[in-house]
Amino acid sequence: LMAGFFYFYSKVFSIAEGVVSIRSGRLLNKKAKGWDKPGNNKNRHVICIEDPFDINLDLGRYVDENTVKDIEEEFARALKIVQNSGSFAELCAPWTQ
Repeated sequence: LMAGFFYFYSKVFSIAEGVVSIRSGRLLNKKAKGWDKPGNNKNRHVICIEDPFDINLDLGRYVDENTVKDIEEEFARALKIVQNSGSFAELCAPWTQ
């Protein structure tokens, strides 16, 4: 299950087009939600996660272009760990650059 999660978010999910929606249990499209264009500094829509209680709120709104690269790298690192060693301790180790 964990390997599938990291595989999906490091290899399949399109950060440029997708919106994670826990409420609906499926991916949504940024354009359909009107989140395809960046807003102000407090609503960037770089990586979009729909708030399950307020569907007009993007929980990823403060993530910028630099931070999203860190998130993508961490998903890729986690996938590599679970596919190779599967060490939970290594997976949970603090992030370093």
